[in-house]
Amino acid sequence: MSVSPWLKVDVANANIFIGSLIFIEELAEKIVDVVTPLRDELDACLIFPSMPAVMRLNKLGTFSMAQLGRDRDALNAIHRILTFCRV
Repeated sequence: MSVSPWLKVDVANANIFIGSLIFIEELAEKIVDVVTPLRDELDACLIFPSMPAVMRLNKLGTFSMAQLGRDRDALNAIHRILTFCRV
C-alpha cells in the first residue's frame, strides 16, 4: 500500500496535523514519511496516543517530543508533558 499523493498535498497545505490511535506499524511508517519533512513548517503537530515513532512528531510552539523514548529520566519527561498541557 502506497501513500496517497493527496495526503502529502494536504499535509503540505496544512497549518496543523492531528492524529490519534496510530498503532499499526505500516500506517505509522507512512505518517512519519509524510509528516517528518514538513513538521518544521507546521504550526502544530499533535498525535496522541500512538506508536512512539509517530508521537516523536509532536510539537506545539517550542514544545517538542522529538526525544521521546530517548530521555533517561522518563518521569521527568512525563512531568514536563503534564505541566505543559495543564490548562
